[in-house]
Amino acid sequence: MPGKDEEFYLGNSFALEVDSVSVALFTEVSGLESATDVTEIVQQMKDGKTWKKRVPAGDANKPGTLTLKTKSVGAAEALWKWRKEIIDGKTNDAMRNGSIIIYDNQMEEQGRWNFVKGWPSKLSIGALSAGSNDAVDIELSLEYEQLAPA
Repeated sequence: MPGKDEEFYLGNSFALEVDSVSVALFTEVSGLESATDVTEIVQQMKDGKTWKKRVPAGDANKPGTLTLKTKSVGAAEALWKWRKEIIDGKTNDAMRNGSIIIYDNQMEEQGRWNFVKGWPSKLSIGALSAGSNDAVDIELSLEYEQLAPA
């Protein structure tokens, strides 16, 4: 069934908000998904035929990973501070609630996905090259327990 207005996400930029504070703008976000593990039940019937059924297994909404990409040096510094909490063993302190906000080209909010108990599992800084004028790629992997559109 189509959405009520059949609108589309036309995102020009994306923001990471953690504990209601804007952390950084990103050029790309992936992993906005809701998934459930599936198990297959197979039974042999009296007549020799096989009966199969697929049913949800485990958590109805399993945890996942968001991947966020930016070129902002300021973002890298803020994300490193958060990542360092995990490295220093402060896992409970590092788990935070937040949002991925989708902005249009006028920087007006077009959509929002909220995550619960998110924490940075990886922060990557792209190749550094003295002979290049290109901005450095920065990538964050963010684990979460729950994710849903707002």
